[in-house]
Amino acid sequence: LQYDKDGLKANVSYGTQEKSYDQSKFAKGSWSAKSPYSWRKGHNTNIDLQKTFDMGENKLLVGAGYQKEDMDLLSSSKNNNSTYQRDNYSVYASYDWKVSDKSNLIFNARETWATGCDGYQKDNKTGNSKYTHNDNLSKFTPELQYIYKVNDDSSFYAKIGKSFRLPNLTQIFGNGNMNPALDLKPEQGTHYEIGYKSNIGKGNLRFAVFNYKIKDSIDADVKYDKDGFIDEVDYFNEDVKNTGVELSYAIKHDDNWSTRWGATYQNPKAQNIHNYGDMDWHQIYNKYQLQGAVDYTQSKFAASMSVNFVGDRMSTRASITKPQREIKPQCFTDLHFTYAPEKNQKAFLHINNIFDRLDITSNSTSNFYSLGRNFMIGYEYSF
Repeated sequence: LQYDKDGLKANVSYGTQEKSYDQSKFAKGSWSAKSPYSWRKGHNTNIDLQKTFDMGENKLLVGAGYQKEDMDLLSSSKNNNSTYQRDNYSVYASYDWKVSDKSNLIFNARETWATGCDGYQKDNKTGNSKYTHNDNLSKFTPELQYIYKVNDDSSFYAKIGKSFRLPNLTQIFGNGNMNPALDLKPEQGTHYEIGYKSNIGKGNLRFAVFNYKIKDSIDADVKYDKDGFIDEVDYFNEDVKNTGVELSYAIKHDDNWSTRWGATYQNPKAQNIHNYGDMDWHQIYNKYQLQGAVDYTQSKFAASMSVNFVGDRMSTRASITKPQREIKPQCFTDLHFTYAPEKNQKAFLHINNIFDRLDITSNSTSNFYSLGRNFMIGYEYSF
């Protein structure tokens, strides 16, 4: 439910999600019958309220938000029932100050805190119950952005800010083969970025240089049993840093055709004793990424094809038996069609992984593969 009038915006939402997992083992040439493995159902209630004030050439925005999380879980593998919950609060403000005809300063600030972070678990075999509570978590995250307008078609910008992300409830309290990590800390980051934007003829150019460092980034260590099934998952904190450049260009060739191109080169690294056995910085993820897309529109019909190539990939962890390794490049290809006979109606067809590639999607020492060629067809009606 949304409300928007005279600078006042309010949003109230409620969501629920239920997931169940079955398992089947392959032995002596055949698969065993499926048996329940785990089940979970979660709820989220969100409330957000904000007000914008026009102050001549300047603008002030103030707001507040609340989120209630709760989750019920059943694990057949560990024979337990669990219930988790948490209340998240935030207050925030943004002030856009027009310093001169060519420059603006934007101040953003948010205070976030979580309370009532509780976990309850009962062992169905023994009947024993345990209750755990996570300490209150809070963080102040300011951001400062400066924009300099060169002319009507180009501008420079620079910004510095803090980020904050709470761990998920299951990461803290565990469930099934996910072990509890009550000492798991929230992620806290510092981010820098400078860039240039320009409209050149029918095209739009963007260039940016960025740097960030995340303290206590959350990662997972997965252990497998002799049959290759996940046995245990341990969550832990590590430090991550990255520096890179981005370049993108989009151009509208005529009334029907347009193209988009982009490239990123970066140097992401992680540091933790858990994975690598030392406190050196090790490369993770990918060093470069290339993107391209072609768009076509004609009356009520639209089509788009995109390609995203990710290369120079490295696993995020190492062990004595599985050292850090290079991972083959990924290439994502998607094709989309839409037809809108009326303004409030649209039919669509999405085709993903056009060339049916078998790409490794994980960055760990284990391989998880992309879904093969797949499609979705649908119809939307607005009223």
